[in-house]
Amino acid sequence: MITNKEIEFKCAISEEKYYELISKYNLKNVVFLQTNFYFDDENLTLLSDKLVLRIRKKNDVYKLTMKSQIEDACYERHYLIPTTKAEELLKYGFNVDEYFDVPLFVKHRATLENYRASFSYLDGRMFFDRSVYNGIIDYEIEYEALDANHGKEQFFMFLKLENIEFLPSRKKSDRALKKEK
Repeated sequence: MITNKEIEFKCAISEEKYYELISKYNLKNVVFLQTNFYFDDENLTLLSDKLVLRIRKKNDVYKLTMKSQIEDACYERHYLIPTTKAEELLKYGFNVDEYFDVPLFVKHRATLENYRASFSYLDGRMFFDRSVYNGIIDYEIEYEALDANHGKEQFFMFLKLENIEFLPSRKKSDRALKKEK
């Protein structure tokens, strides 16, 4: 199992701004697809406990991830899993405690396709995302930083530089699982 800490900042943007940024930063040919398959029980117990369980498919590689939010950071634990295992979990569901210390049976509840471009920006990584889920398409900027205070400063500096008004963006898992915009 791999564990890492993420400090990220998000801002919803318009479709026009997304394509403007993709063009300005010359990212048109580096947009890639990653598909997030979200799991929970019928009561969305994990989501209500601020936990996210997903399988992400990127370039035919499947990663099972449990995310937990603690203060200003997100902690992730991952397992790379074979394609056949991912397909089995998606089809039948599974007991979370087979991988993580959560006694709950879950099933695949939502899918989100994320068309993403990224580049290094100052001390972190900038992402421009086009997300497709539940018949909805939305756009956002995400900035992953090493330090919460410094990262927040850099993120808001970027928004100012690009003349972007800060609009809070809910987590992708929250948007996909709650089936509302």
